Amino acid sequence: MKIFNAEKIKELDKLTIEKQQITSLDLMERAALQAFLWLVNHFQDKKTVYHIFCGDGNNGGDGLVIARLLKQNYFDVHVYIVPFNENFSIVFNSNLGRLKECNLEYEVISEATEFPNIGENHIIIDAIFGIGLTRELAGWIQKLIQKINYHQSFKVSIDVPSGLFLDKKTTIAIHSDVVLTFQFPKLAFYLPDNENFIAEIVLLPIDLDVKSIESIPSTYYYTDLNKIKKRYKPISKFSHKGTQGHALLIGGCFGKIGAMVLASQAALRSGCGLATVFVPKCGYEIMQTATPEAMVITDENYHKITNIEFNFQPKAIGIGMGIGQDDETTQAFHHFLKTIPFRW
Repeated sequence: MKIFNAEKIKELDKLTIEKQQITSLDLMERAALQAFLWLVNHFQDKKTVYHIFCGDGNNGGDGLVIARLLKQNYFDVHVYIVPFNENFSIVFNSNLGRLKECNLEYEVISEATEFPNIGENHIIIDAIFGIGLTRELAGWIQKLIQKINYHQSFKVSIDVPSGLFLDKKTTIAIHSDVVLTFQFPKLAFYLPDNENFIAEIVLLPIDLDVKSIESIPSTYYYTDLNKIKKRYKPISKFSHKGTQGHALLIGGCFGKIGAMVLASQAALRSGCGLATVFVPKCGYEIMQTATPEAMVITDENYHKITNIEFNFQPKAIGIGMGIGQDDETTQAFHHFLKTIPFRW
């Protein structure tokens, strides 16, 4: 599954609108409906109380549609508008008008507004900022996000946690219990600096144009269980270690043979029929003791790898685990890279 940046996602939205002959309001309704269905399936008690914080852009428009759908299905809904632009987006205004039609009142929050009275068993829906956020947040909005984070209610973010940047480091954002993101995972979700903002990710399909998705390139991909199952090659009932591939693992130095122990065990566990490790002589007894099922060949040097030589043809080679940065090791690695295409 491709991972796109904000610019390409917007391009895909536009292409979908053109090719499917729908409006941006239709696409927003489609996305918000998926989020609404997840909410009512996850929180099935009709007494569930929702507090929806909506920015004045497209992400806020999603929040308004969700609010309307919840209200029409007789849930207790409270809506708070968080204005950060002088003018509301067109789709936001359209959905704000539809909110009024179903007699759902809303409160506009400002710097002087007291934080709403929200019960700990209520649900907070975050629809303030979406994927298009590029500037630092105003001080009062940062304080609002901090107050939402301090609150003990379950928090659901729509598409991305508000405040999260897709293309640079984030300092403050909603700490979401669940992110309901549309069509594609976002790269920022998987960066270690953003761990505190995202507890769980739910991917909601919104039927963006398939041919457009295929035609737009991406340098990042997300592999899920379905993709893995399609690539998985079942093992024949007549298979044996000689038919399941032979891996060569090269690495280790004095004091760092443990890296090779772990790597060899991982290789065998992943399905390699045979695993051979190439280590300095200091690693021989360690490897034979810790992973006796692996075969061991050694460098002539006791402490480090200085000359990579082997007399068989492996199916795959892994190199580098615990190998160190000694000059002789670096030269051996360089020589290996130069000669391996002619030997293997």
